[in-house]
Amino acid sequence: GRVGSESFVDNIISTNPLIFYRLFEDLEKEIEYRVNKSLKQSKFDEVLGTLNDALKAAEKVGSASEYTKDSYDNFKECWDAAKLIKTSTDTIESIKGATESLERAIRLLEKGKDEILATLNALLLEAQTYEDKADEYMPETYKKFEDALLKARNEKISSIATYESLKKAAENLKVAMADLEKVADVLNEVKSKASKYKIDTIKDLLDMPESTLEEKIQKIEALEKAMEEEDKEIAAIKKSLNARIEEAKSITEEEWNTIGYAGTYANMKSKLIAAESIILKTDATSSELRTALQELTSALELAT
Repeated sequence: GRVGSESFVDNIISTNPLIFYRLFEDLEKEIEYRVNKSLKQSKFDEVLGTLNDALKAAEKVGSASEYTKDSYDNFKECWDAAKLIKTSTDTIESIKGATESLERAIRLLEKGKDEILATLNALLLEAQTYEDKADEYMPETYKKFEDALLKARNEKISSIATYESLKKAAENLKVAMADLEKVADVLNEVKSKASKYKIDTIKDLLDMPESTLEEKIQKIEALEKAMEEEDKEIAAIKKSLNARIEEAKSITEEEWNTIGYAGTYANMKSKLIAAESIILKTDATSSELRTALQELTSALELAT
Protein backbone atom coordinates (compact mmCIF):
# COMPACT_ATOMS: atom_id res chain seq x y z
CA GLY A 1 0.00 0.00 0.00
CA ARG A 2 0.95 3.58 0.69
CA VAL A 3 3.67 2.69 3.19
CA GLY A 4 5.26 0.40 0.64
CA SER A 5 5.24 3.13 -2.07
CA GLU A 6 6.86 5.65 0.26
CA SER A 7 9.51 3.10 1.21
CA PHE A 8 10.17 2.49 -2.48
CA VAL A 9 10.66 6.23 -3.20
CA ASP A 10 12.78 6.66 -0.11
CA ASN A 11 14.85 3.71 -1.25
CA ILE A 12 15.46 5.30 -4.69
CA ILE A 13 16.44 8.63 -3.15
CA SER A 14 18.79 6.97 -0.65
CA THR A 15 20.39 4.52 -3.10
CA ASN A 16 20.48 6.62 -6.32
CA PRO A 17 19.53 10.27 -5.71
CA LEU A 18 20.92 11.38 -9.10
CA ILE A 19 18.23 9.46 -11.01
CA PHE A 20 15.50 10.96 -8.86
CA TYR A 21 16.69 14.52 -9.29
CA ARG A 22 17.02 14.09 -13.06
CA LEU A 23 13.44 12.83 -13.22
CA PHE A 24 12.34 15.84 -11.17
CA GLU A 25 14.20 18.29 -13.44
CA ASP A 26 12.61 16.75 -16.53
CA LEU A 27 9.17 17.10 -14.97
CA GLU A 28 9.85 20.74 -14.09
CA LYS A 29 10.96 21.47 -17.65
CA GLU A 30 7.83 19.82 -19.08
CA ILE A 31 5.57 21.84 -16.82
CA GLU A 32 7.41 25.08 -17.67
CA TYR A 33 7.18 24.30 -21.40
CA ARG A 34 3.44 23.65 -21.24
CA VAL A 35 2.78 26.81 -19.21
CA ASN A 36 4.86 28.98 -21.56
CA LYS A 37 3.17 27.46 -24.58
CA SER A 38 -0.27 28.25 -23.13
CA LEU A 39 0.74 31.83 -22.25
CA LYS A 40 2.24 32.36 -25.69
CA GLN A 41 -0.91 31.12 -27.42
CA SER A 42 -3.02 33.41 -25.26
CA LYS A 43 -0.82 36.41 -26.13
CA PHE A 44 -0.90 35.44 -29.82
CA ASP A 45 -4.71 35.35 -29.78
CA GLU A 46 -4.78 38.73 -28.06
CA VAL A 47 -2.59 40.55 -30.59
CA LEU A 48 -4.39 38.82 -33.47
CA GLY A 49 -7.68 40.14 -32.11
CA THR A 50 -6.26 43.67 -32.02
CA LEU A 51 -5.14 43.27 -35.64
CA ASN A 52 -8.65 42.17 -36.63
CA ASP A 53 -10.10 45.28 -34.99
CA ALA A 54 -7.69 47.48 -36.95
CA LEU A 55 -8.61 45.71 -40.20
CA LYS A 56 -12.31 46.31 -39.51
CA ALA A 57 -11.60 50.00 -38.95
CA ALA A 58 -9.67 50.10 -42.23
CA GLU A 59 -12.68 48.75 -44.12
CA LYS A 60 -14.69 51.81 -43.03
CA VAL A 61 -12.16 54.38 -44.26
CA GLY A 62 -13.82 55.07 -47.62
CA SER A 63 -12.50 55.76 -51.10
CA ALA A 64 -9.11 57.21 -52.07
CA SER A 65 -10.80 60.27 -53.61
CA GLU A 66 -11.71 61.51 -50.13
CA TYR A 67 -8.09 61.80 -48.96
CA THR A 68 -4.78 63.31 -49.95
CA LYS A 69 -2.74 61.01 -52.17
CA ASP A 70 0.23 60.63 -49.80
CA SER A 71 -1.84 59.83 -46.72
CA TYR A 72 -4.03 57.33 -48.57
CA ASP A 73 -1.07 55.64 -50.27
CA ASN A 74 0.56 55.15 -46.87
CA PHE A 75 -2.68 53.79 -45.43
CA LYS A 76 -3.16 51.39 -48.36
CA GLU A 77 0.38 50.06 -48.01
CA CYS A 78 -0.10 49.39 -44.29
CA TRP A 79 -3.51 47.87 -44.88
CA ASP A 80 -2.20 45.45 -47.50
CA ALA A 81 0.70 44.47 -45.24
CA ALA A 82 -1.64 43.84 -42.31
CA LYS A 83 -3.92 41.63 -44.41
CA LEU A 84 -0.89 39.64 -45.58
CA ILE A 85 0.36 39.23 -42.00
CA LYS A 86 -3.00 37.87 -40.91
CA THR A 87 -2.99 35.10 -43.50
CA SER A 88 0.53 33.91 -42.63
CA THR A 89 1.92 32.26 -39.48
CA ASP A 90 3.89 35.26 -38.25
CA THR A 91 5.32 36.01 -34.85
CA ILE A 92 3.62 38.06 -32.16
CA GLU A 93 6.11 40.88 -32.77
CA SER A 94 5.36 41.09 -36.50
CA ILE A 95 1.60 41.09 -35.89
CA LYS A 96 1.94 43.84 -33.30
CA GLY A 97 4.12 45.87 -35.67
CA ALA A 98 1.63 45.54 -38.54
CA THR A 99 -1.26 46.50 -36.25
CA GLU A 100 0.50 49.58 -34.92
CA SER A 101 1.46 50.70 -38.44
CA LEU A 102 -2.12 50.32 -39.69
CA GLU A 103 -3.61 52.13 -36.70
CA ARG A 104 -1.14 54.99 -37.15
CA ALA A 105 -1.84 55.17 -40.90
CA ILE A 106 -5.59 55.47 -40.21
CA ARG A 107 -4.97 58.28 -37.71
CA LEU A 108 -2.76 60.13 -40.19
CA LEU A 109 -5.29 60.01 -43.05
CA GLU A 110 -5.88 63.54 -44.29
CA LYS A 111 -9.07 64.47 -46.06
CA GLY A 112 -8.50 65.84 -49.56
CA LYS A 113 -10.16 69.05 -50.73
CA ASP A 114 -10.22 68.58 -54.51
CA GLU A 115 -13.43 66.56 -54.70
CA ILE A 116 -15.41 68.64 -52.21
CA LEU A 117 -14.17 71.88 -53.82
CA ALA A 118 -15.46 70.64 -57.18
CA THR A 119 -18.85 69.94 -55.57
CA LEU A 120 -18.90 73.36 -53.90
CA ASN A 121 -17.98 75.13 -57.14
CA ALA A 122 -20.82 73.37 -58.97
CA LEU A 123 -23.28 74.47 -56.28
CA LEU A 124 -21.98 78.06 -56.39
CA LEU A 125 -22.51 78.09 -60.14
CA GLU A 126 -26.08 76.84 -59.70
CA ALA A 127 -26.69 79.44 -56.98
CA GLN A 128 -26.03 82.26 -59.45
CA THR A 129 -29.36 81.47 -61.13
CA TYR A 130 -31.19 82.46 -57.92
CA GLU A 131 -29.27 85.65 -57.19
CA ASP A 132 -30.98 89.07 -57.33
CA LYS A 133 -34.41 87.43 -57.38
CA ALA A 134 -35.55 88.16 -53.83
CA ASP A 135 -38.89 89.44 -55.11
CA GLU A 136 -39.71 85.99 -56.51
CA TYR A 137 -39.22 83.97 -53.34
CA MET A 138 -40.65 83.80 -49.85
CA PRO A 139 -38.52 86.14 -47.69
CA GLU A 140 -37.53 83.60 -45.02
CA THR A 141 -36.39 81.02 -47.59
CA TYR A 142 -34.47 83.59 -49.63
CA LYS A 143 -32.74 84.96 -46.52
CA LYS A 144 -31.62 81.41 -45.67
CA PHE A 145 -30.30 81.02 -49.23
CA GLU A 146 -28.38 84.32 -49.13
CA ASP A 147 -26.76 83.43 -45.81
CA ALA A 148 -25.72 79.98 -47.06
CA LEU A 149 -24.36 81.45 -50.30
CA LEU A 150 -22.25 84.04 -48.48
CA LYS A 151 -20.81 81.42 -46.11
CA ALA A 152 -20.04 79.07 -49.00
CA ARG A 153 -18.16 81.77 -50.91
CA ASN A 154 -16.18 82.78 -47.83
CA GLU A 155 -15.33 79.17 -47.05
CA LYS A 156 -14.10 78.58 -50.59
CA ILE A 157 -11.48 81.33 -50.35
CA SER A 158 -10.56 80.72 -46.70
CA SER A 159 -6.93 79.74 -46.14
CA ILE A 160 -7.90 77.68 -43.10
CA ALA A 161 -10.80 75.82 -44.72
CA THR A 162 -10.84 72.09 -44.03
CA TYR A 163 -12.53 69.23 -45.82
CA GLU A 164 -15.25 69.18 -43.15
CA SER A 165 -15.88 72.94 -43.24
CA LEU A 166 -16.11 72.90 -47.05
CA LYS A 167 -18.44 69.91 -46.94
CA LYS A 168 -20.71 71.63 -44.43
CA ALA A 169 -20.82 74.82 -46.53
CA ALA A 170 -21.74 72.79 -49.62
CA GLU A 171 -24.46 70.85 -47.81
CA ASN A 172 -26.01 73.99 -46.33
CA LEU A 173 -26.07 75.75 -49.70
CA LYS A 174 -27.63 72.72 -51.38
CA VAL A 175 -30.38 72.52 -48.74
CA ALA A 176 -31.02 76.27 -48.88
CA MET A 177 -31.53 76.15 -52.65
CA ALA A 178 -33.84 73.14 -52.36
CA ASP A 179 -35.90 74.94 -49.71
CA LEU A 180 -36.48 78.07 -51.79
CA GLU A 181 -40.20 78.72 -52.19
CA LYS A 182 -41.58 80.86 -55.00
CA VAL A 183 -44.10 83.43 -53.79
CA ALA A 184 -46.37 82.70 -56.76
CA ASP A 185 -46.42 78.97 -56.01
CA VAL A 186 -47.15 79.50 -52.31
CA LEU A 187 -49.87 82.05 -53.07
CA ASN A 188 -51.59 79.77 -55.58
CA GLU A 189 -51.49 76.87 -53.15
CA VAL A 190 -52.92 78.95 -50.29
CA LYS A 191 -55.64 80.42 -52.54
CA SER A 192 -56.60 76.94 -53.70
CA LYS A 193 -57.04 75.78 -50.09
CA ALA A 194 -58.87 78.97 -49.10
CA SER A 195 -61.36 78.68 -51.96
CA LYS A 196 -62.87 75.64 -50.21
CA TYR A 197 -63.91 77.74 -47.22
CA LYS A 198 -67.40 79.17 -47.56
CA ILE A 199 -67.11 82.08 -45.14
CA ASP A 200 -67.20 85.77 -45.95
CA THR A 201 -63.96 86.56 -44.10
CA ILE A 202 -61.92 84.30 -46.36
CA LYS A 203 -63.89 85.29 -49.46
CA ASP A 204 -63.03 88.93 -48.79
CA LEU A 205 -59.36 88.08 -48.29
CA LEU A 206 -59.30 86.26 -51.62
CA ASP A 207 -60.38 89.52 -53.26
CA MET A 208 -57.44 91.42 -51.75
CA PRO A 209 -55.00 93.00 -54.29
CA GLU A 210 -51.82 91.08 -54.99
CA SER A 211 -49.69 93.18 -57.32
CA THR A 212 -46.58 93.85 -55.27
CA LEU A 213 -44.46 91.36 -53.32
CA GLU A 214 -45.61 92.94 -50.05
CA GLU A 215 -49.27 92.54 -51.02
CA LYS A 216 -48.74 88.90 -51.97
CA ILE A 217 -47.01 88.12 -48.67
CA GLN A 218 -49.73 89.90 -46.70
CA LYS A 219 -52.40 87.96 -48.57
CA ILE A 220 -50.69 84.64 -47.90
CA GLU A 221 -50.31 85.39 -44.20
CA ALA A 222 -53.86 86.69 -43.81
CA LEU A 223 -55.39 83.68 -45.57
CA GLU A 224 -53.33 81.19 -43.58
CA LYS A 225 -54.33 82.87 -40.31
CA ALA A 226 -58.02 82.97 -41.26
CA MET A 227 -58.04 79.29 -42.28
CA GLU A 228 -56.27 78.29 -39.08
CA GLU A 229 -58.78 80.19 -36.95
CA GLU A 230 -61.74 78.71 -38.86
CA ASP A 231 -60.34 75.19 -38.49
CA LYS A 232 -59.91 75.65 -34.74
CA GLU A 233 -63.44 76.98 -34.36
CA ILE A 234 -64.90 74.15 -36.44
CA ALA A 235 -63.07 71.57 -34.33
CA ALA A 236 -64.33 73.10 -31.08
CA ILE A 237 -67.95 73.35 -32.27
CA LYS A 238 -67.88 69.78 -33.63
CA LYS A 239 -66.75 68.52 -30.26
CA SER A 240 -69.65 70.22 -28.50
CA LEU A 241 -72.13 69.19 -31.20
CA ASN A 242 -71.07 65.55 -31.01
CA ALA A 243 -71.67 65.61 -27.27
CA ARG A 244 -75.16 67.04 -27.80
CA ILE A 245 -75.92 64.46 -30.49
CA GLU A 246 -74.98 61.60 -28.18
CA GLU A 247 -77.11 63.11 -25.42
CA ALA A 248 -80.14 63.43 -27.71
CA LYS A 249 -79.76 59.93 -29.13
CA SER A 250 -79.77 58.41 -25.64
CA ILE A 251 -83.24 59.81 -24.77
CA THR A 252 -86.25 57.61 -25.52
CA GLU A 253 -89.68 59.11 -26.17
CA GLU A 254 -90.91 57.68 -22.87
CA GLU A 255 -88.06 59.34 -20.96
CA TRP A 256 -88.74 62.56 -22.83
CA ASN A 257 -92.34 62.68 -21.71
CA THR A 258 -91.43 61.69 -18.14
CA ILE A 259 -88.64 64.20 -17.59
CA GLY A 260 -90.57 67.15 -18.93
CA TYR A 261 -88.72 68.93 -21.70
CA ALA A 262 -89.90 72.29 -22.98
CA GLY A 263 -90.36 71.28 -26.62
CA THR A 264 -91.78 68.24 -28.34
CA TYR A 265 -89.96 64.99 -28.88
CA ALA A 266 -90.60 65.24 -32.62
CA ASN A 267 -88.95 68.66 -32.76
CA MET A 268 -85.90 67.35 -30.90
CA LYS A 269 -85.63 64.41 -33.33
CA SER A 270 -85.75 66.73 -36.34
CA LYS A 271 -83.00 68.91 -34.88
CA LEU A 272 -80.97 65.78 -34.11
CA ILE A 273 -81.25 64.56 -37.72
CA ALA A 274 -80.22 68.01 -38.97
CA ALA A 275 -77.22 68.07 -36.61
CA GLU A 276 -76.06 64.59 -37.68
CA SER A 277 -76.35 65.64 -41.30
CA ILE A 278 -74.37 68.88 -40.91
CA ILE A 279 -71.57 67.27 -38.90
CA LEU A 280 -70.99 64.77 -41.73
CA LYS A 281 -70.75 67.58 -44.28
CA THR A 282 -67.06 67.91 -45.24
CA ASP A 283 -67.27 71.61 -46.13
CA ALA A 284 -69.56 72.68 -43.29
CA THR A 285 -68.69 76.15 -42.02
CA SER A 286 -68.35 77.15 -38.40
CA SER A 287 -71.53 79.20 -38.83
CA GLU A 288 -73.54 76.20 -40.04
CA LEU A 289 -72.21 74.00 -37.26
CA ARG A 290 -72.87 76.66 -34.64
CA THR A 291 -76.49 77.03 -35.81
CA ALA A 292 -77.01 73.26 -35.59
CA LEU A 293 -75.53 73.23 -32.09
CA GLN A 294 -77.71 76.10 -30.93
CA GLU A 295 -80.91 74.56 -32.34
CA LEU A 296 -80.23 71.11 -30.85
CA THR A 297 -79.28 72.65 -27.50
CA SER A 298 -82.54 74.63 -27.48
CA ALA A 299 -84.54 71.51 -28.32
CA LEU A 300 -83.03 69.77 -25.28
CA GLU A 301 -84.02 72.50 -22.80
CA LEU A 302 -86.16 71.49 -19.85
CA ALA A 303 -89.48 73.10 -19.15
CA THR A 304 -89.29 75.88 -16.57
